[in-house]
Amino acid sequence: MPILYYPKMLHIMANNQKIHYLPTVYQKSPTVIYTLTGLKLAPGHYIVESYFQGLVFANWISGLAWFLLAFVILSNLAIKLIKTRAKMEPNYARTI
Repeated sequence: MPILYYPKMLHIMANNQKIHYLPTVYQKSPTVIYTLTGLKLAPGHYIVESYFQGLVFANWISGLAWFLLAFVILSNLAIKLIKTRAKMEPNYARTI
């Protein structure tokens, strides 16, 4: 199962049952070493499913940071647009 090992960030199931996984070292060459996900299963046929779930708090922090960045960029663009339109409009001040 060629999946990189991420502690507490993977969700792996075998035959619809959640199973624990462990790090397995794979050395492709003397300079290329990977830590892959290993499973301890009894001999037999299995349907193995896995997905990356990440860390919940890190996902929230990332989402909040992207939202704030978009807000800052859009508000700066809006301010520039308002200033540009104000300069382009003629001044219709009335004199008495």
